[in-house]
Amino acid sequence: MARLSSILIFFLSCSCAFGQYKNFNTEESIWRNGVIKLEDGQAIQGEINFNFVSDVLKVRQSEDEPGEIFNPNKVLYFELKEGDQKALFYSLPYDFNEDGRYKPAFFEVVYQNGKDVLLARHIFEYKEDDFVNDPVLGYTHNPKQEDVYRTIYLATRGEIFPVLKGRVKDFWSFIFDRGMALGSDNYNESAKYSKSKTEKEKVKYKNILKEDLGMLFPEAYYDLKKFIKANKIDMDKVEGWKSIIDYKNQLNK
Repeated sequence: MARLSSILIFFLSCSCAFGQYKNFNTEESIWRNGVIKLEDGQAIQGEINFNFVSDVLKVRQSEDEPGEIFNPNKVLYFELKEGDQKALFYSLPYDFNEDGRYKPAFFEVVYQNGKDVLLARHIFEYKEDDFVNDPVLGYTHNPKQEDVYRTIYLATRGEIFPVLKGRVKDFWSFIFDRGMALGSDNYNESAKYSKSKTEKEKVKYKNILKEDLGMLFPEAYYDLKKFIKANKIDMDKVEGWKSIIDYKNQLNK
């Protein structure tokens, strides 16, 4: 927790307009210029690949290199650039299983005002059912489902709270007894992409905050409740949380 508190003070000012990848299964082929800042203070520049599904970070100096792998334990932060767009990711400790065990992981900076920061992470969930014999259709199939969720977190007062979650993509595939595989990408209507790899994801979020606002902002709780009600702030949207953070910081001035 001490590491998180110190890092939040030094978040870089950044308009993170950088989007995510169009195809979740081909991140390994996407390299962008950037820099990795290590825990020991060393900065490594080069072409960077970040597979947010597997949480694997790689850097290379030329296309013929496989790339050196770094895990969150050794990284302080890394930045990706493409044109005038950039994305900033920090390695932060988080209790994913809510059992008191904190594990470093990469979080993308979405928005910051003062010491209050909105972060994002992708979660990959895979489900596979047993093979099913279908006498009507005449084949054996193995239903699989891959779901990718984007979770928005609020980092404040040295802690990280999940506040929003939405599904980005799902994929179904079937394996036939003739040895042929059939698969099709099935995008949610609210998560379609254009051809641009840097287009922001369009995800329909749901508020998943377990704690009351008083736990997040105890000193501004009543003022925030009035502000949310008076302005009809939608807490199911990232823009709503940005407004809450901005208003809270206005109160502190």
